[in-house]
Amino acid sequence: MLFVRNRSPLLATMNHVKTERLESGDSPLPDWEGTRPVEDCNSVVGELETITSKRERRRFLSSPENRQACILGPRDFINVEFVNGFVDYSTLRLQIPIVKLSFRLDKLWDGQPVRYECISRSTLQTYFVIVVQIVELNGEPVSE
Repeated sequence: MLFVRNRSPLLATMNHVKTERLESGDSPLPDWEGTRPVEDCNSVVGELETITSKRERRRFLSSPENRQACILGPRDFINVEFVNGFVDYSTLRLQIPIVKLSFRLDKLWDGQPVRYECISRSTLQTYFVIVVQIVELNGEPVSE
C-alpha cells in the first residue's frame, strides 16, 4: 500500500475541495453530485486542523510543512472544482482580456483531450494533471 506526503499545491489552489477516505482501496468511487463540492478536506487534514472554509484550507495548506503533514493514500478520494478563466468550454472560446484577444478553439481543436499540468518551475516535478475531454458537442457525441 502506497502512502505519500502531500507536497502538491493541488488541495491549496483549487476553488472548492471535498475529500473522502474510502473503506478500502477497491471501493467504488462516490457518485458525482453534479454540483460544486461542499468544502470538506478533514479526511486528509485530520487532527491537524479543523477547516470549514476555502480561506482556512488555503491558509493552512500554504505552509509546506502543513502540506507534508497530510498523508494521502490509495483510499483518499479528492473532488475539486477546477476553473480556467480563459477558456469557455460551452462555446469553445479562448478569451484573454488583458490583451483583448479572443478566438474560437473549435477551428484549432482536433478532438484531443486538453491537459493542464501543475509543474514545479525549479525541479520540473509534475504535481498533478487535469485532463478535460469533450464527449458531446452541440448535442452530438464526439468520436474518440
